[in-house]
Amino acid sequence: MLQVWHHPRTQEIRLYFSRTAIQNALDVADAALELGTVRGWVYNLNGRPDVKVSVKQDAPVDRLLINDIKEALRSAAPFTDNDSWDNLVVVTENPAELHSEASEPTTEKINLEPVAPELEPLDEKSPNAQGFVRQTQPRNAEASKLLIDSIKIPKPLTIEIARKETRLMADLLAEHPQIEVVRETLELGSFRVTDDAGNQLLIERKRCASEDVDDDFESSMKKGGQLFDMAARLKFEVDNSDHQVIPILILEGNLHTKASTLLIQQLDGAISYLAAVQRISVLTSLNANHSAYMIAKLAGHFIEGSYEPSVSRGPKPKTLFNQKIHVLESIPGVSTHIAETLLERFGSIKAIAAASQGELARVKGVGLKRAREISDVLGR
Repeated sequence: MLQVWHHPRTQEIRLYFSRTAIQNALDVADAALELGTVRGWVYNLNGRPDVKVSVKQDAPVDRLLINDIKEALRSAAPFTDNDSWDNLVVVTENPAELHSEASEPTTEKINLEPVAPELEPLDEKSPNAQGFVRQTQPRNAEASKLLIDSIKIPKPLTIEIARKETRLMADLLAEHPQIEVVRETLELGSFRVTDDAGNQLLIERKRCASEDVDDDFESSMKKGGQLFDMAARLKFEVDNSDHQVIPILILEGNLHTKASTLLIQQLDGAISYLAAVQRISVLTSLNANHSAYMIAKLAGHFIEGSYEPSVSRGPKPKTLFNQKIHVLESIPGVSTHIAETLLERFGSIKAIAAASQGELARVKGVGLKRAREISDVLGR
């Protein structure tokens, strides 16, 4: 798959992808480009391998298409985010050492990261040996093989995808027979799923790409605070929507390895702020296929779990306060947070039922539509 190239003057090393690998990437990205115009290679980025792609033709090439090709090459490349550049070069230059005992070349990715010197080798008879070996195996190849159409989705659903998202993500999600993919100009999120009651699942995907791309996590932190502006707008939508809104951020790739200009404490601070202050669930994925798989699974769980709760369903809450919360949560669109806010404002369900729609609407997170639903359910 990779071929070593040494610059004749500087002796810089690049590992170029073979024509077969390039053609496979073009097929995955559905790119109508001539094979001879596309070049892809692996280069040394701060001691770690990373992928670059160039296209030589007269007409300009869509940047999103370039990113699709790069993602396809990165997913198929024989290394992970934690692998060492030096080890990758050694293995590429000496493939016989890697497969000296194999009768046929393997297509599985190999973990090239050396064991840390402070770790002693495990005895093969040790009960932890098998688990240790399994944990050190690369997971990128496993994530690339996840079958999106294997996810159980109870009924057809629509996933709206922002126009900024790559064609590859749309194609991967469309592989599921129960998923319809629709391109939209979304004000918030990269992906949106809406259930029959109007509740929304909003998913933002940020890649950890170690380069200045529009959807890179590190770049969005530095470009005028785009990341935090997005988070603030998501929280505002959650607090003020007439329906439930679930915000999720997927970080694709190894953030701490790929981010090259920010300190670890800055990255951790951003993630902590998003999760603890803005109440956005932060999930991680290994590559594009893994992200698509997670999005499809999230959408399936969101739709499957979207039903009007019954106060008789499940175990009865033990405390009086929790019983009141349980009753209010049975009202469509009333979350636990809104139920708690209503009780803090009015003190009891009786007082909530006696309140006017205007009084209910003024409670943070309720709004006029939800106020009408509360009044209708409580018999006003």
